[in-house]
Amino acid sequence: MADSPPVEIFNISPRVRLTIIILFSCQYFTTACAYAVIAPFFPIVATQRRISHNELGIIFALYSITKAIFSPIVGIFLPRLGVRYALWAGLIFESGSTVLFGFLPNILDRSSFLAFSLVIRAAQGVGSAFYQTAGYSYITAICQDSVATTLGILEISTSIGFMTGPLIGGALYSAGGFKLPFIVLAAVMFVASCVIVYILPPIASQSKSSSAKLMMDLLRIPRVVIICIGLVLLITSITFIDPSFTLHLKPLHLSKTEIGLVFLSLAAAYGLFSPITGYICDRIGFRLLAVLGFLGIGVSLQFLGPAPYLHLPLTVAQTVLAGIAVGASFSLAAIPSFPDILEAASNSRYCQKKGDFNTFSVTSGLFNGFIALGQILGPIVGGTFVKNPGLDFEWLSSILGFIALGQAVIIFVLTIWEGTSFLKIRSVQKDEQSKEAVGDDDEENESKPLLA
Repeated sequence: MADSPPVEIFNISPRVRLTIIILFSCQYFTTACAYAVIAPFFPIVATQRRISHNELGIIFALYSITKAIFSPIVGIFLPRLGVRYALWAGLIFESGSTVLFGFLPNILDRSSFLAFSLVIRAAQGVGSAFYQTAGYSYITAICQDSVATTLGILEISTSIGFMTGPLIGGALYSAGGFKLPFIVLAAVMFVASCVIVYILPPIASQSKSSSAKLMMDLLRIPRVVIICIGLVLLITSITFIDPSFTLHLKPLHLSKTEIGLVFLSLAAAYGLFSPITGYICDRIGFRLLAVLGFLGIGVSLQFLGPAPYLHLPLTVAQTVLAGIAVGASFSLAAIPSFPDILEAASNSRYCQKKGDFNTFSVTSGLFNGFIALGQILGPIVGGTFVKNPGLDFEWLSSILGFIALGQAVIIFVLTIWEGTSFLKIRSVQKDEQSKEAVGDDDEENESKPLLA
């Protein structure tokens, strides 16, 4: 898989950028489907093999555990590996392990079934670490003036994948049994890996600085640490509901479809608001949105329970509205996190020059690693604390909401301490002048073949 000569970032035309964003959106949709497709029927097969609920939880969590471990590692070695190779390798890992997942029912022995489930799920997490870290790095490199907008577009594709994954999996399961959903999604990912290798132009990276040293240096910057901790809190505030929300809704006597629609309200709100948040973030800056997002999550989590001190009854309407508020607020807080970390890294004394791909890869590795850490902590917090007789779902949701409010205050104080503005209005006139300055080059690039 030999690389064609690398191209400079400014030589990639708008048409090619749009093609790449569409390609990545399709990839993120497919991989999100593959992640979510096991939810409807894998637990049934696992129960038939006498797998306990704790063991099943470990199988599901191992994906995020390996992703949290390998994302920073991939970020460090990505400039040496090559971004296209990392994307290809990640998708091959993911597609191969997804196919193997489909054949797990053929294993009748309990111990062997458990061992293979753990290994395959871990392999999926490794693949995710490769293609997500490489994907964010690549998108950041080619869309430096619209990172948040592009991230928002990718997130809506991911949200749609998470929402439709169980539906697609259930339909394919009904049509062809347990194997068919995994075989179909694996085939799509394999084709995507080949398309990526063929279409994506390689990015020139001439940095000679140590990625490992850069990552360790960035973790000593208070701003980076605060934003990364906030990212973990955000993911925890969303994923803690996974093991306990269904039990919380039991007094409402909802059907499985209705419970699914309640879950859907949160994911749909996040998906719909993500590109809007990204667009606004690229125009006015990210700090104001981040503060508003954490404030929104803090308040809406009080009503998701609802908090015992509010003395409100649990109703479907209140739960759905609170879920929509949580999803929308989550997008306001999460989308600005990546450009915030990226700006901190680019403006630090540890970065040799702005626009360095080394900085993009390290930032992407940190971002994905802390997201995975939140995905690990959320279900643990939700499952462990809700089992405590003195701490039910209502109190846990309220406590996490207060922590989110505290994070909003911390970001507010951080912004004042840095002496930066909450708003950074981008000059439209300056953007138009920049576009005119490179207009001739873009027209010339449009006439060039993509892989020339």
